[in-house]
Amino acid sequence: MVDVCTRFCVLHALPDKSSDTVVQAVINTFCDYGFPRYLQSDNGTEFVNALMRKLKESAGFDHRLATPYHPRANGLAERFVQTTTNVIRKNVDGATKDWDLYVKPIQLALNNKVASCHGTTPFALMFNRAINGFRDYSNDDIPRPLQEDELMERIDLMSKTVFSAISERATALAQLKKGKHDAKYRMIKFPPGSKVMVKDMLRSKKLDPRYEGPYTVVRETQGGSYVLRDEQGLLASRNFAPSQLKLVSQDELLDASEAYERDGEYYTIQAIVDHKELAPGKYLYRVRWEGYTEADDTWEPPQSFNSPAPISNYWNKITASPSPTPTRDMKHSSSHMKNTSSGLRDTAFDNDTTEHHKTTPKRSASDIAATNTRHSKRSRRHVNYRV
Repeated sequence: MVDVCTRFCVLHALPDKSSDTVVQAVINTFCDYGFPRYLQSDNGTEFVNALMRKLKESAGFDHRLATPYHPRANGLAERFVQTTTNVIRKNVDGATKDWDLYVKPIQLALNNKVASCHGTTPFALMFNRAINGFRDYSNDDIPRPLQEDELMERIDLMSKTVFSAISERATALAQLKKGKHDAKYRMIKFPPGSKVMVKDMLRSKKLDPRYEGPYTVVRETQGGSYVLRDEQGLLASRNFAPSQLKLVSQDELLDASEAYERDGEYYTIQAIVDHKELAPGKYLYRVRWEGYTEADDTWEPPQSFNSPAPISNYWNKITASPSPTPTRDMKHSSSHMKNTSSGLRDTAFDNDTTEHHKTTPKRSASDIAATNTRHSKRSRRHVNYRV
């Protein structure tokens, strides 16, 4: 735990990260130093649980949570964790089982290190005195205890003069850092109603898409994160930091917007149940729609999916992968390769309407009228849906 004002830190060696263990350590710290008005943490279950909520309600402090998958939102604590881990690693010399022996000495060292934000040690600001050095005090005279009026004067000096000066110094330093950051990085604001893509923080494979979406920006929160709404109009389950968003050009959304205006609604996939190969690397996928029967299955091209995740999941389930592209003979001329690529492109398709006309036999007018309703519903689904 780190005090934002003084940079005084408290370290505990915990046997586990269970909610009982963490909350008990938090209570012990607060009983030693007093309960805070604000407590900030990440979204780990050791901090977000019923016990912590009960402690918050009983003590009355405001528990603020950092944006998920955005450690910079809780950067001060993360920096102390990194520093502590590095120092422990250097001291254990491979005997990692003894790591807990170094926690409290490291806490003392960190609290006796001059902090750049206020120019003094966290220990001196927290206790209004310098830390005792390591020397022999046996022959020193016992100092006279301060009287009550002297203590009150000292406390008043700290409150009105020292902390005021520290606040001014910290503000000036923060403005200086902000100026350097803004000069190096371009800060993008996302106005309400703009379309954005969201970085996939759980991407497990290199070829998985880096972004998901699009989403619509609802508003910016007080902390600078954004509330988003998906294509079905549902609010996203969490907020997103600006660094996790990418503004989408309206031209990129034109086709999807026109399809939505034409169809009027999105449909949800239950599963991809089959595939067929039209050309090397070009596939159609048979889609089973949620809430519909097998008779309503449709063959869809990859362009109909608003995320490649269903296709990736399908190939993983059948324990196979699309046929690899044949190795090109590098001795072939560039004109031959260009003609081959052009031929493959000619076999591609824009939507499943062409495939439907190719494979469907001629029918009588009565047959068409009898199946018109179901076909309209099926053909309307092929562009937009939610995974």
